[in-house]
Amino acid sequence: MHLNLTPEQKKFYEEIVVGRRSSLVGPSAVVGDSGELLGPFGILIYEPVLGSTLQKVGEVLRFSSALSDRLRESIILLVAAFHSSGFEWNVHVELARASGICEEDLVLLGQCQRPSLLEGVEIKIFDIARDVVMRQVSETTIIDLDSDTESPLLIHALTLVYYYGLLAELMNLFGVESKIE
Repeated sequence: MHLNLTPEQKKFYEEIVVGRRSSLVGPSAVVGDSGELLGPFGILIYEPVLGSTLQKVGEVLRFSSALSDRLRESIILLVAAFHSSGFEWNVHVELARASGICEEDLVLLGQCQRPSLLEGVEIKIFDIARDVVMRQVSETTIIDLDSDTESPLLIHALTLVYYYGLLAELMNLFGVESKIE
């Protein structure tokens, strides 16, 4: 465990260790052998108010999302692959499998390509998210979006892209290395 934590850091630590995230992926995904926080949370503990706020956004995106599990995990793995974030890939690959994403689709996602299992509006939302990740958005990207039914999905998808992109870049900049397995 991190030594000499301030009260705010202790609160943040507990949010991560006993929160919904830990119960879903298991404590070993967020806490190291010595009790230290792993991945982005090991960085964010030094700014616990920001860390707490960001992890709450992550909880909403993960546990209260308008997106299907398979679309959500597809977008997270797309972001992880694009940013070479082994930590996020390794944490989410099992969740992706549990959501029905097969090995062939994991390979496609690792290449920032659309998985074959997506259907209907999921394809449109994934393709827009991919265009944003790849920085290839054009006017035609979103021209046929049905604002009443598809806008909430797109808002969740794009927030997911930027949230996981932020975490990936924090880890890249702070030298948190983890190979994609």
